[in-house]
Amino acid sequence: MDKAKTIYISMIGGALGALLLFFQSLGYQVEWFNENTINSFSNFLTAAVPHGFALYGV
Repeated sequence: MDKAKTIYISMIGGALGALLLFFQSLGYQVEWFNENTINSFSNFLTAAVPHGFALYGV
């Protein structure tokens, strides 16, 4: 992936994060975005990233 695509992806992620914080400041709570789902996603990344490196090496 070239550098321009990476920058665009990070900009979109930042905009979505800012949008989530804006909605939370208005009192709108996203119920599926809680500590348990964040921990589950972190566990998934902990397993998926080394797997991705191994597949890239093969």
